[in-house]
Amino acid sequence: MSSKNTDREPVFVTVDLVALTVRDEALQVLVIERGKAPFQGAWALPGGHLENETLRAAAARELEEETGLSVDLAHLEELGAYGDPGRDPRGRYVTIAYVAFVPDPAELVAGDDARAARWVPVAGILDGHEQLAFDHARIVADGVERARARLETTALAAAFVGPQFTLAELRRVYEIVWGAPLDQRNFHRKISGTPGLVVPTGEQVTTTRGGRPAELYRRGPATTLNPPILRPAPHQEEDTAVAADDLHPIRLELTRTQFGVAKAAVIVVPSDPSPTLGRDVTERDTGEVLGHIVARGSQVEAYLGYADRPRSLGPYTTAEEAARAVVEAWDYALQHGDRGRHHAD
Repeated sequence: MSSKNTDREPVFVTVDLVALTVRDEALQVLVIERGKAPFQGAWALPGGHLENETLRAAAARELEEETGLSVDLAHLEELGAYGDPGRDPRGRYVTIAYVAFVPDPAELVAGDDARAARWVPVAGILDGHEQLAFDHARIVADGVERARARLETTALAAAFVGPQFTLAELRRVYEIVWGAPLDQRNFHRKISGTPGLVVPTGEQVTTTRGGRPAELYRRGPATTLNPPILRPAPHQEEDTAVAADDLHPIRLELTRTQFGVAKAAVIVVPSDPSPTLGRDVTERDTGEVLGHIVARGSQVEAYLGYADRPRSLGPYTTAEEAARAVVEAWDYALQHGDRGRHHAD
């Protein structure tokens, strides 16, 4: 063995947790005050060294040791690895980050080497007003983006509410995580249109606004949204935003596409047109959903449907171009035998 190999700097492995919840009308993340160097007294994500255990077990252990929060209450998934040189002044540390989505939990109890634990709004971290140790602000930003993306195609929103909830409460989770209001009718249509996503409990609850009692639901067996609920585009100046007219009903007379399969498609528009709402692209004769388009700023994103796992086809200048891309991508899948494989995923 060469001296070059024996002189290598040792690499240490840690785990860190981005625990997110919705409370006080804000998306918040769990942080702890570090009780020892480095960054003693600074706020950071809960985490620690990997022991003789799996990565997931280490994440669950650190979360409970430092905050008293049990992972049994949370949806936990791996976020990514962070190992840039210099991220930790102690040496070469690679951390495996996990993201946990939890309902508003009980009081936190700091422990182990954490002096204190608290929930803070992610907005302050994302805009730089709330400083975190190490590269934890970057990890939080990635965790927030993971949550926002997961809401589009999965049943993750139910992880932020209790065992029973109203559709208004579920919609409010989307609005808080995405930071944008949603059309109530369109949201309810998408949620109720996915079989098994939410299940009525047969009970009702009186809302704080009074009026007619709201139906209570619980999470069903479905784990994915089809069609997806695409998040609204960030606010754009009026002269750069896609006009609502660009997403009015569009009929594509595609008697022969590049791969010679589809006949035509039409975009189905909700009764309340908005440049931030998605549009379904459907086959003319069967009505089958082929994909979706959605205005994002000055462009229109196209998504190939493929049941519960829409795939981005990229941005386009107009809705017509985006819809045509969806149809031709669907044709390609049919021609090459990919359609069944994607539906089976």
